Amino acid sequence: MGEFNRWQKVSDGIKSEREERLDRSKNILKFGIPFLDECTGGIVPADLILIGAKSGCGKSEMAIQIALSNAAAGKRVYVFALESDKNEVPSRIKFKKLAQCFHDDPNNRYSIERPDYLDWFLNKQEHLLGKYEDFVDAQIAEMTNLDIRYREESFGIEEYQKDVIGLKGRADLIILDHLHYIDTNGENDNLEMTNMMKIIRDLTIEYRIPVIAIAHLRKGNSDPILPSLEDFHGSSNVFRQVTKAIILGPCKDENKDRSKILTYIGVTKFRLSGGRTRDVARCAFDMKTNSYSDRYHVGTIINNGKEFKQVLTKADAPYWAKSAAFGE
Repeated sequence: MGEFNRWQKVSDGIKSEREERLDRSKNILKFGIPFLDECTGGIVPADLILIGAKSGCGKSEMAIQIALSNAAAGKRVYVFALESDKNEVPSRIKFKKLAQCFHDDPNNRYSIERPDYLDWFLNKQEHLLGKYEDFVDAQIAEMTNLDIRYREESFGIEEYQKDVIGLKGRADLIILDHLHYIDTNGENDNLEMTNMMKIIRDLTIEYRIPVIAIAHLRKGNSDPILPSLEDFHGSSNVFRQVTKAIILGPCKDENKDRSKILTYIGVTKFRLSGGRTRDVARCAFDMKTNSYSDRYHVGTIINNGKEFKQVLTKADAPYWAKSAAFGE
């Protein structure tokens, strides 16, 4: 008799469906990146989202923007900064805010110099940004809902599990930067990665805390505009458990505005709506605000992954792409 108790009638499940849906809608978080928010609807409870790109394509920068966007909205965000040196994340956050102050200041409109993270990191821009430092420090001091956990000598899945259990009822969003910096025994990497992803997924479901995990992609011989799911280190062992997978690729198109870096972003796996994985966005990362611009171009990848075909009219665009731009 006990076996049959495991089964649930559809008619029983439907009784609570509407209530669950309404409750879920109250807990949707935003990426703070228009294309991702419009294409996916945002971050829902129990989401396990994978973000991948090759080195230097802005994975960690995107993670910081997502963290800041949600912290600014009053959400409690916890970042596992396993790849970063101590204080690297606060430094990047501080620079973002200093750069924003610089560009908001009308006195700098005709300045030849511009904020540059490397020069600032090496303390070569005190003359440019120093006057905004006290103001920005005071702003950051008020950010009491953004916590960072740095890597210690060792950090395995057991440490992650303990930390997440301790965050029950306290966290609205976890960012894991990044996945491949969780230690393994090295005996069977594929099996360990499979078990690791299952543990992360089970914790996400049990505690209803969405997780954004950053991961490296393998270096390949081909050069498509946008890498595929199969390019993740660990391949299917990594992406099988996730609800959404987001991949970034550098855009080599000519860009006349040197203050912006063009990047392709694709949602390559979406468990709730696989049809939306067909569309790709060309987004501009604005060096002035250190964040993605509000507008993006939407299109598809053609010619064996080597060409971006932009949608030219609103009538041809996906209905959800409300912030899409058309033309130049």
